[in-house]
Amino acid sequence: MRSLLLALPPLLVGGSLSTSGWTYLPGFALGILVGMGAVGLIFAEGLARMSTNVAERLQRFVALGSAALGLFWIASRF
Repeated sequence: MRSLLLALPPLLVGGSLSTSGWTYLPGFALGILVGMGAVGLIFAEGLARMSTNVAERLQRFVALGSAALGLFWIASRF
């Protein structure tokens, strides 16, 4: 939601029929898609070059870290 709110000002400032405002939002989405895809490919290539044992440990560590961060985020909201 925050990203969408950051992307909407050009539509509001430039007017609803402004070409630059309407090209900003798809460009913003495409930039996010390309950036996230590139990071995913880099991490996938790095995991492919690791030994199986190290890759499994790293995946477990990332999963546990993500779960801990999620639980912390949920607990901090209460």
